Amino acid sequence: MFGFGLVLAALVVALHLILPDFGESSHWRNLLIVVMGITPAIAAAIGGYAEKMAFSAQAKRYDWMKALFERAANQLTNLVERRDRAGAQQLIFDLGKEALEENGDWVMIHRERTADVYKGA
Repeated sequence: MFGFGLVLAALVVALHLILPDFGESSHWRNLLIVVMGITPAIAAAIGGYAEKMAFSAQAKRYDWMKALFERAANQLTNLVERRDRAGAQQLIFDLGKEALEENGDWVMIHRERTADVYKGA
């Protein structure tokens, strides 16, 4: 959105240089200037919302958990093929503990970022 605002600014300048009539209280020019001014505000609002909701922290954690579960799935397949029941049970147990820890981390992230509820005047 911020880049889009910069592109619109360049477009307004280019149109003003190419079309001298464009600067003379054109409705299109005014609309482009308004949109050009609003897009950085929208970008900031989206960035603030993403930070408040901890999307980047969650994405990193989910990527890590995805890799962990993929490795565990491969190991579990090998353990089942070797008929190592005790190893498979231990792997599933350890994976369950890791999933519970991840769930606890999610709760902690969201407790740190509580939502502010507007109650009116």
